[in-house]
Amino acid sequence: MRILLLTATKKKAHRPHHLSPLVLAALKPPSSEVVYLDASKVAFDPGRSFFDFAALSFGTSDAEEASRLSRKLRSRGTKTLAMGAHPTFCAGECASSFDSVLAGEPEGVWELVIEDLAKGALAPFYDCPPDFASPEKIPERRLLGHRFFDVISSSKGCRYRCAHCQVPPFFHGAVRRRSIPSFLAEAEKLGKNLFLGDDNLHADPNHARELLSALPRLGKNWVLKTSVDLAFDRHLLLLAKQARVKAVQLCLDSFSSSSLLSINNRHGHPEKAGEAIARFHDHGILVAARLSLGLEGDGPDAFERALATADSLGIDLLSPRIVPPLPGTEFFRQLSREGRIFDPDWSRYDGRHAVFEPMGMTSGELEEGHAWLERELNSFRRRLRRASLGIPGFLAAFDVPFQGG
Repeated sequence: MRILLLTATKKKAHRPHHLSPLVLAALKPPSSEVVYLDASKVAFDPGRSFFDFAALSFGTSDAEEASRLSRKLRSRGTKTLAMGAHPTFCAGECASSFDSVLAGEPEGVWELVIEDLAKGALAPFYDCPPDFASPEKIPERRLLGHRFFDVISSSKGCRYRCAHCQVPPFFHGAVRRRSIPSFLAEAEKLGKNLFLGDDNLHADPNHARELLSALPRLGKNWVLKTSVDLAFDRHLLLLAKQARVKAVQLCLDSFSSSSLLSINNRHGHPEKAGEAIARFHDHGILVAARLSLGLEGDGPDAFERALATADSLGIDLLSPRIVPPLPGTEFFRQLSREGRIFDPDWSRYDGRHAVFEPMGMTSGELEEGHAWLERELNSFRRRLRRASLGIPGFLAAFDVPFQGG
């Protein structure tokens, strides 16, 4: 049996590889052949090769492209399955283009899917139980080929409940942690530059302390996602330096406390951001920050203020996006109740388009302001400054939307 594991998208990007399909590849039956493709890096033509079964992983902005690919694969006799964040929250919609839909973490029901497939009895819907025992399988990275950096995770999920984020509802509010010895054994075999794929390392300070204490022996360089709180834990910050953490990505979302409260972000702490960034810098750690635009409290002047604030705080790399109202989130439900979502085209839920009417400006002003901010951040002068400071451009690759799994 030939199995295709496809990260479905039509957007070309240098981004970290998605781990979940590679874990599924490690769970394959002995007699099967597994092919993994990331359509953001390699063009995929459904008509060139035949597969008995194809599992497509995708987020909301790639839903229409994934459905198109599934229809082409099915026309050639391939059974298809939808998995990831969008199928989890929009299973009924996906069912019209796929033979089967998997909600939640695919590892929890993958062996059942393969068993049913072998019997010719693929179910139309699979739902991963929230309390399943996660298999500690090493992802099949041999399917990836050459890459500059590797992704590895020690945990999945986040204890925070930000209204615009799909991570907590996808993982049923739980945080899954793997054993530190298992993590170290996998990391030891990888390259020099590693991205820690945990959704927020500081969401569990005890786990973060145990993990960071173990990393120095590996001699690797790390980039990780965390909150500003890590900077105020002196022991953790010192451990991060000793572990050779070279950069952190902070999910600040906004420099306004009222805007953060509107999406229930309790860890942004704009009043402490400047001191936190200075502490990271004092320990030789670069700071990348994600900013969400279009929140309550944002007006037409939000873009110039954001740029000026980022400069004054010393943020090394700012990644702004228009906050998309994604299915499964409280933000989506709120805007739906208020009748403020006007664009049903999922491909525009990508952080670059305004698909809803914000409170403090028009949707047109939001798109224009975001485009202006992107141009300013990518101006020749700013790119030259980042290069002179030794800020690697690949940091931008780590600000990617959640796909699920």
